[in-house]
Amino acid sequence: MPTAKTTASSQDPRSATRWQRRRQATEDRIIAAALTLFKEHGYQATSMDMIATEADVARTTVFNHFPRKDALLLVLLADRRRVVGERLASSAQQGLDTTARIRDAVTHWARAYERDSRLGAMLIRAWVHAGGPYLPGSTATADLFTDTLRAGQHTGDIHADIDPGIAGLVLFDATTGTLVRWAAGQPGARSRLAPAMLASVDTALAGMLADTTRLAARRSSGATPQPK
Repeated sequence: MPTAKTTASSQDPRSATRWQRRRQATEDRIIAAALTLFKEHGYQATSMDMIATEADVARTTVFNHFPRKDALLLVLLADRRRVVGERLASSAQQGLDTTARIRDAVTHWARAYERDSRLGAMLIRAWVHAGGPYLPGSTATADLFTDTLRAGQHTGDIHADIDPGIAGLVLFDATTGTLVRWAAGQPGARSRLAPAMLASVDTALAGMLADTTRLAARRSSGATPQPK
C-alpha cells in the first residue's frame, strides 16, 4: 500500500521536483567535498568518512549517492571528458573536417587537465589505480571518436575500409596513454600535455586518412563532399 508520502508525491509533481533538487544539491555537495579532499590529501588517503564530514552529511548519505569511492572519481573524470563530446558536436555544426574536429576536441580535453595540472595528474593516477579501462564507462570517449570517424567516412575524410570502432579505440588508446604518461611525469613537464596528445592523435590518424590531396582540391573548388 502506498504511504502518504508516496501518494502525495505522485499527486503533486512539484513535490517530486523539490525532492530531486534537494537530492541533486546533496550530490553536488558530496562531489565538491570529495574534490576538496582529493586535492588536499590525495585520492588514496581520502576516505568516505572524511568526505561525509567535509560535506556535512551522514556517512550513509554518501553511500546512497556513491556506493564506492571510484564512483566519485568517475564523476570528476566525466566532467573533464564531457568537453570532448561538446567540442565534437560544435565542430560538426561548423563543417570542419575530421582531423580538425578531433584535434580541436583533444586540445580542449588536454586543457581541462592542464588548468589544474596537479589535480588532473592525481585523478589520472587514481583512475589507473582503481582499474582504469576496466571501470564502467571508461571507453565512452572511444565511442565519441568512433562516431566522428564514421561521419568522416561519409564525407570522404577517412578510409572507407577501416573499422571505425577499432579506429576509435586506437585514438582512445593513443590519447589516454599520453595522459597516463603525463600524469606519471614531473610537474614541470605538465604544461606540454596538449602538444603531446596532438602528436599522438596525428600519428594515429595518419593511417586512417583518405586521399587528402583529392579532398583539398574538392574543398578549394567549393564542392561539398557527399555521403557515400
